[in-house]
Amino acid sequence: MAVGADAARPKHKKKTVRTEQKSTAPKKKKTAPPRSRKSVESERKRTNEQIKQTTEDIRRNKERTERQLNSLASLDGQIQSQRNEIVSLQTLIDSIDRRSRALADTIARAENDVARLRENTKRSLREARKNRQAMTDVNLVFSSSTFSEGAKRVSYLKQLQRWRTRKTADLKQSLDVLANQKKALAMLRDKHGRTLAALSLSKRQLEAKQVQTRSLVDSLRRENKSLQAVLAERRSRARALDAELDRIIEQEVRRAEEARRAEEARIAAARQKDAARVDAAPSQVKAPVVTPPADNKKDKNASDTRQYPGRADEERRLSGSFASNKGRLLFPVAGKYNITGTFGRNAHSELSRVEVNNPGIDIEVPAGSTARAVFDGTVSYIFRMDGYQNVVMVRHGSYLTVYAHIDGLSVRKGDKVKAGQAIGSIFADPTNSGRCTLHFEVRNEREKLNPLQWVR
Repeated sequence: MAVGADAARPKHKKKTVRTEQKSTAPKKKKTAPPRSRKSVESERKRTNEQIKQTTEDIRRNKERTERQLNSLASLDGQIQSQRNEIVSLQTLIDSIDRRSRALADTIARAENDVARLRENTKRSLREARKNRQAMTDVNLVFSSSTFSEGAKRVSYLKQLQRWRTRKTADLKQSLDVLANQKKALAMLRDKHGRTLAALSLSKRQLEAKQVQTRSLVDSLRRENKSLQAVLAERRSRARALDAELDRIIEQEVRRAEEARRAEEARIAAARQKDAARVDAAPSQVKAPVVTPPADNKKDKNASDTRQYPGRADEERRLSGSFASNKGRLLFPVAGKYNITGTFGRNAHSELSRVEVNNPGIDIEVPAGSTARAVFDGTVSYIFRMDGYQNVVMVRHGSYLTVYAHIDGLSVRKGDKVKAGQAIGSIFADPTNSGRCTLHFEVRNEREKLNPLQWVR
């Protein structure tokens, strides 16, 4: 048994060795089967479709972000208008309260006056009857001992009647005044109630808009990458418009300066020619040719007019008129509007990264609205730009007004326009539910001005 056990051990050991050798043997690498042309084309097609789908998703995401930003701007404008309305209504309510209190005090005084007047009248009548001892007017007159005494009693009765009539009229007038004051107070209280109801409604509408705003802000925060891309694109478009306007204005100023210098040179040449002709004339005719002092003054004025070919006088007249109407110019649209973008650098109160530097104002209007000239002027330039459609520049002397997002034009370059005249229809954005927004600027040459300080 022992031998058998010993004989069994080597076999087990050899088996173990073989197992170890098998586990340490290097494995052969599996080679991928060769790919067919069809599989490569199929994979390329899938990759292109994925790229196309991703691009489309990015585009839709940007459009959605653009719409949300526009909706946020619109809501912000409505909220500001709602706040202004609330302030106005509250001011009106305070004014009504003051007027009501003052009128109530006046009514109280009038009631006291009426009561005192009634009491005085009653007392006076009682005294008169007591003095006459219930005697009738006829008996009072005929009981006189002399004619003179009877005449005096007739005069007394007439004065008494006039006094009664006057007191009665005074009492009636006081009662009428009191009734009118009470009526006015009732109307004020009714107006107060209606104004309070309007204020309450306005506050509820404001709260609803603020809830929508918070929802939009949360959504935009989640789409931060797309938001930044849209904002960068907007800033790029705004810079491009600003640069183009600066270039056009610089070109206009340069051409005006060149025209002025050319006119000055023409006048100087004409003067030199006149002087040479006078010098070349014979001495005997030289005296008559000399212009009298009055004519010299006339020629000087004429030369000043030619020096600025209609531009200086027109510019002084138009720019003066334009500047003198600051704060009273027509608003660039008629009817209802909502200011969604104000002048200058603006940061959203809840979206710290949403900041724009606006050279004008943005005005949201109902579909089908038209832009109009805010003052008399001349259409100096019209051009198209991505994101702004048609851009119309109207010159008012050294001042300019700019109207962007114009679709159907109603004017051409060089046209004279009157205040209130149509510039063109405002573009309705099909990617944003037909939203219409006019971009409007006021400039003094290249200097940007706040339009809200100029228009009403």
